[in-house]
Amino acid sequence: PNNPKGKTRTRRLDFYGISDDFKTFFINFPIEREAFVLKLNSDNKYKQTGKEIIEMSSDFGAIDQTGNRFAVSDGKNKVSIYEYNKKQNQWKETQTILNNIMSNEKNMYFGKSIAFANQGTQLLIGTNVGKQFVNIYNLDDNKEYKFDEMLTTKREYVYFGSYNPKIN
Repeated sequence: PNNPKGKTRTRRLDFYGISDDFKTFFINFPIEREAFVLKLNSDNKYKQTGKEIIEMSSDFGAIDQTGNRFAVSDGKNKVSIYEYNKKQNQWKETQTILNNIMSNEKNMYFGKSIAFANQGTQLLIGTNVGKQFVNIYNLDDNKEYKFDEMLTTKREYVYFGSYNPKIN
């Protein structure tokens, strides 16, 4: 797109992940605070699934292996989970997970690392600021993620709990 002065504008694009069948992927434009899920249709073209997610101010997110659920962090202390409603062709926020770890750090970047495992039945949320940890949540029968276990390290690793791993 062009700005009013006619100069080309650069947009930053973050790639949050792709489904196991490589047909659905999740992207974010953090400056514009917009995120999109694109899916390969029967014409072999990627088309937006649902409406764009506006006011998403995160640099951290992931999509599950099925392509029907994603999670994003507010970059502070909250992770929001969205699920796709095919009938309504929209993404609906289904759960919010708050960081319950006490720390002297003003901003722990809870959710700096987010990954889904086991076809979306497990959610891993981590940070590497202050107390480094990765929390594991399991999907229950009510389709809500419940805390299961915290992984920590005795040594300080710069990358422990950061970045988005691909977990099968």
